[in-house]
Amino acid sequence: PFQVILGIWMASGPEARPDSWRDAPIPALLGWWWALFLLNGYAGNISRMVTVGPETIDEYVVSCMAYVALHVLWVIATIPAIMVVKGINRRQTERHDALIQGAPTEGYAAPA
Repeated sequence: PFQVILGIWMASGPEARPDSWRDAPIPALLGWWWALFLLNGYAGNISRMVTVGPETIDEYVVSCMAYVALHVLWVIATIPAIMVVKGINRRQTERHDALIQGAPTEGYAAPA
């Protein structure tokens, strides 16, 4: 998923060129999104192991705490995901506007 999102982000910018967009620096937002994506996945796996068949009240309390913590992490991980989607949308809109206005975009033709 990271490589796909990175490629879309980099190639969507109004400044992206066919021969240089891969060389642009990686934005920190994408790193945060990916780290939280992975952390959320690992936490989900751990939570499922902890929450399987609690037999005592103490195990049930731990199970519930793990369940709540997982969902709090999920909400936190959603914030950079939303920011990434909005950022890609903004970059593609800016690129489209630049192409329509005839901005110099070597290697790209303006839509008809």
